[in-house]
Amino acid sequence: MAALLNLLSPVFQTTKNYEQVLYRLAFFVFWEVYVISFYLRDISQVDAMFFGWVKNLPLFAAIEQTFPLANTLNLLGAVTALAVALITRVVKLHDFISDVLGIRRRFDCYYILFPLATMVGELLTSTQKAAVISARSDLMRKVFYRYASSRVDAPLVDKHEIEQALDAWSWFWVCVEAVIIFTCTGLIAHFFHAHKLGIRLLIIAGSLVLLAAVLFSRVGKYTRVEILAIATDPTAANDVRSVFNAL
Repeated sequence: MAALLNLLSPVFQTTKNYEQVLYRLAFFVFWEVYVISFYLRDISQVDAMFFGWVKNLPLFAAIEQTFPLANTLNLLGAVTALAVALITRVVKLHDFISDVLGIRRRFDCYYILFPLATMVGELLTSTQKAAVISARSDLMRKVFYRYASSRVDAPLVDKHEIEQALDAWSWFWVCVEAVIIFTCTGLIAHFFHAHKLGIRLLIIAGSLVLLAAVLFSRVGKYTRVEILAIATDPTAANDVRSVFNAL
């Protein structure tokens, strides 16, 4: 039972650090691709093109002979899902998506840096706001992560609040990555004329977009608690004010 609970920890346990966020993302990508592979393999062209190269590997042939239920359990799909999960983990797919869509850039500026400046009494000019946007990464380290980092033993912001925000981010990114997975596989199904499957996959992708929007609002709520804790601490507020004033 303990082993099962540990296996399902990405689902039921709150993420406490970035490494656990990455594990949760890879966990869900694996199962998404594995489940979808059952349906994609029913399309003969897809089965031959996307899964055939794995099936022809000598190592996989040996595994099939060793485990008679390998085909029933879709071991080929599991190997493919594991490879996709590993790739998304290595390249940090959520970071790539964030960079392309500017998700973190806008969030850091409009949900953290600009509100935090206002809370500590620093009314930013247009020039200063432009400086904030251009120096976003450096400012985040100086005025936010300095006080709200999960890596610090005793941060200014309560650890529970940090973990709540990190957990909300992780579920948001799970949905965002899932949108990409279901959209891509839906388009693949359409390309090979499995239109009914393609429509279903794209409907799921659309539903996940709506869920991601809801989860994004939760991220904003938890983040506001964090910056409020920073702004209400006299020492931290003074240091933050100095950083913004220097822009």
